[in-house]
Amino acid sequence: MNSKEELLERTLEAFPHDLLKHHFDVDGKKDETVKKITQQNSSEIVKEFLCDFFNFLHLNISVYELNSKIPKSVKKIMNGECIKFKSSKKYKEWIYLHKTTIDFYDTKEGKSNSIEFLIPVKIINKGKKLIIYQNIFKRDINSYFEQTIFLEKRKNIELGVIDNIKHHYNKSIFILDLNKGVKYLWEKDFIDAKVVKHRESKSIRQDRMDEDYLYKASYPDEWEDLMKTPIQKTKFKSLSSDISLDHFDCNPSTGFVGVSFHPNSDDEIVSLINLILKYN
Repeated sequence: MNSKEELLERTLEAFPHDLLKHHFDVDGKKDETVKKITQQNSSEIVKEFLCDFFNFLHLNISVYELNSKIPKSVKKIMNGECIKFKSSKKYKEWIYLHKTTIDFYDTKEGKSNSIEFLIPVKIINKGKKLIIYQNIFKRDINSYFEQTIFLEKRKNIELGVIDNIKHHYNKSIFILDLNKGVKYLWEKDFIDAKVVKHRESKSIRQDRMDEDYLYKASYPDEWEDLMKTPIQKTKFKSLSSDISLDHFDCNPSTGFVGVSFHPNSDDEIVSLINLILKYN
């Protein structure tokens, strides 16, 4: 259930099927494709693919600020298998496979068991900024079993990755507020919103725009008021060629950006983050 080959197969499942077929020159349904890939290629080749095409994953991005620069001597930033480390004068980059375990009760065996997954994580350090990209975990655990199973405990996998980094690095890291950068992009019409949350005195209100309507274009006065306070979690739509992603989720106050679809190219998500930070 948790062999090295099975873990890599589950990791490959997170990538676009067409990309897998084209790169490895295999065909078939997705479960057949990933099995052929692990059978026909070494684990080193598969891990090289994970690194080269990391940016095609569904990704949650968290941006942090450090109280001091990471020393050059630091080669490891979290526990787990590091499959890539790159260091230059401008930045450091790590790619890890973070192992997470999902516990369940197996009705066929009549006992508890567990299934493991490798979560691809990329960490970029530029000066005092730490940018953490991690694959969004969307697996249906029941699909791996013919028999009925019951999950024993829900895990916050994303938080597990962040806690791993905080524990291993053992230094203070702080959420980087992205409101300035995101507000700039909104003011300059790089982006507009499809779903907006407002914090009221006693509640949080959500506006979900109909069809192709956008928030700033539809409610300019309300948008002006909204810009006077920190932005809550919002679903944005790109209006400019500078941001090639059609849409993305963002909670600037918590340093969060989420892209829950496969981008068309490997630089789209990174370009978005760099643009936000440029004006932050």
